[in-house]
Amino acid sequence: MDPSRNDYLGKLFWDLVLAFHLMLLNPIFTFLIILSAVYQAKQPIGSLSRLGLAIQAVLFLFVAVSWVLRLLFSSAKIWQYGFVAWYVHLGWAPVDNAIFALVQAALLARSVYFDRREKAVVEGEQEPLVSSDVMEQERSLSSCGYGST
Repeated sequence: MDPSRNDYLGKLFWDLVLAFHLMLLNPIFTFLIILSAVYQAKQPIGSLSRLGLAIQAVLFLFVAVSWVLRLLFSSAKIWQYGFVAWYVHLGWAPVDNAIFALVQAALLARSVYFDRREKAVVEGEQEPLVSSDVMEQERSLSSCGYGST
């Protein structure tokens, strides 16, 4: 068998593997990251750790920014082909990390908002409907014989 044919088949195989990952798997995983926000938002408020969400949001934002800074110099030529070409070849890493950071930050904001709202409702429910002054007056009236029977 011709060695140049083996090289061609080997290169073709790796090109197909690379194309499968870059053009199919990476966009699917980006979509799954976005979909994870919907799934996690359905979880009870207290089931997600606020500290964990905050740490993940900050760390993944730093990772996304560091990816962008690392890719600025290597992606100068690819920008001439547009955003899609940049995303397929290089940009999927910072984009996925930035989306994940935004999802975690949104879940953290949701947790804090609903917790504050829940505390306000609970605090209002625990207050007596009749103030202690009115209850004291009612007791004094009932001891004098003026209260309800």
